[in-house]
Amino acid sequence: MSRRIFHHAFLMSLALIWLAGCGQKPSSGLPPPTAQSALNRIQLRIDTATVSLEVADDDLERQNGLMFRESLREDEGMIFIFPDSERRSFYMRNTFMPLDIAYIDSSGRITDILQMAPRQEEPTYDSSVPVPFAIELNVGWFERHRIGIGAKISPVPQRSSQ
Repeated sequence: MSRRIFHHAFLMSLALIWLAGCGQKPSSGLPPPTAQSALNRIQLRIDTATVSLEVADDDLERQNGLMFRESLREDEGMIFIFPDSERRSFYMRNTFMPLDIAYIDSSGRITDILQMAPRQEEPTYDSSVPVPFAIELNVGWFERHRIGIGAKISPVPQRSSQ
């Protein structure tokens, strides 16, 4: 009889260990799809409109960008701050919503505005000139606010050191 009890206890222990492991998912190093960001925020004026932007100013933050987000509020987005001016290229892998991207030169002037389709690695969306900044907002935001190429942002952010 004690052998039967031992056998049942052993099987029950295995079942509990197995069940405990079932609830955990392997970490991908990226935030879960509904995670809210812990990034710093800044308020900027783009021409006559004010926006609240999460700041992506290091390599990991810029790489993750708005991936896995399902929505943004109307006047919220992300600013990508780079340490230097280069021609920039963005894609939409793991980005679930369509976005506008504005490339901005070192004086704070918008040089390009492009609409980006969600969940694609191709095409890439490229700046026409070297820039240290890019802003992503909901698709159509610039058009709805009648903001175009040549508009200025203020204040112009400090450049990233990374």
